[in-house]
Amino acid sequence: MFPDSIIAKGITIGSTKIAYVITHGLAPYFEQNLIKSLQNCTEYVVCFDEALNHVVQRGQMDLVVRFWDVHSSQVSLRYLTSLFLGHATANDLLVKFREGLQSVTLTKLVQVSMNGPSVNWKFLDELQKDLRTDSSDRELLNMGSCGLHVVHGAFQTGHKASGWNVNSFLRAIYTMFKDSPARRADYMQITGSSMFPLKFCQVRWVENAAAANRALTVFDDIKKYVSETAKRLPHNSTCSTVITACNDKSLKPQLAFFASVANDVEPFLKKYQTAAPMVPYLYDDVGVLLRALMTRFIKKTVVSEAKQLSQLVKIDVSSKDVICFAKDVDIGVAAKKALATCKLSEKEIMTFRVECIYLSAMTAKLLEKSPIKYRLTRA
Repeated sequence: MFPDSIIAKGITIGSTKIAYVITHGLAPYFEQNLIKSLQNCTEYVVCFDEALNHVVQRGQMDLVVRFWDVHSSQVSLRYLTSLFLGHATANDLLVKFREGLQSVTLTKLVQVSMNGPSVNWKFLDELQKDLRTDSSDRELLNMGSCGLHVVHGAFQTGHKASGWNVNSFLRAIYTMFKDSPARRADYMQITGSSMFPLKFCQVRWVENAAAANRALTVFDDIKKYVSETAKRLPHNSTCSTVITACNDKSLKPQLAFFASVANDVEPFLKKYQTAAPMVPYLYDDVGVLLRALMTRFIKKTVVSEAKQLSQLVKIDVSSKDVICFAKDVDIGVAAKKALATCKLSEKEIMTFRVECIYLSAMTAKLLEKSPIKYRLTRA
């Protein structure tokens, strides 16, 4: 690290000692600098999230602050501290939140960024009451919960409404070949392909499209592999899920439609997975996503008449009066191709198209939870 320093080159230090230097020497220094910066700014935003800390087996709430740094003349996003929770009721969150911000002025807080569990909303209400003791006190800005959680949650709500098992299939085909050299070798020998399924986790929003598209590419190879090795595969839930799915003639069209919708949603999710201040663009970008989704299952005349986003959000996407006929739903090119090759009956094709109107449930959830409902986002 320091090739120009004879003293530094001669230093030997163990992992425990360097951990003490970082934790008790460097960390307090950077924390004090951050607190000074927060004391000099006029307002700041706090972002928080809770997750299980597997080492200490307790809930960990990380606090991150966003503020205008007068020294660098730019918006700065900095980690502040972590607090540990047992129970995570709204009151527990509030106590720990105040504890984490005890070294800064709470009256400068203008907004809290968070995801959308009900306990967080109750916490936000309690915090607002705590801070606003009279009418002259500042009211926290509210633009809903994290837009990423909302869009991804809406996507999964739509999938659940369809009754399909695409999520389970995507997880199972990856797990079946993970850490199994024998199965991988058999797969390559039987199919002549070395392309395997990608890892899929339905709570990680930027993995849906890539995993679904790869599964669509290797679907026929997996089906061939399963048909020749089904008797040798272990009797566990993973292999049973794959075998059952491969016997379902409608799975490939379902997978193609799932990938199609994921491809529509993913550009938004990737764009907003950033530390940059993106709020000024949120209203328009959510509007573009909503219009793209509605165009697929709402009558074209209804969508075209809604020139403004304020008109678009007023459409009742669950009303039969505005939803197009099942045969007119835009299922995507890949799903059409899959339908043409999977030998389904007319009745089964119509059932599939009706299930594709799960776009209605997805869009309804997006409208219900979307940040565009809030004045701050619209402004």
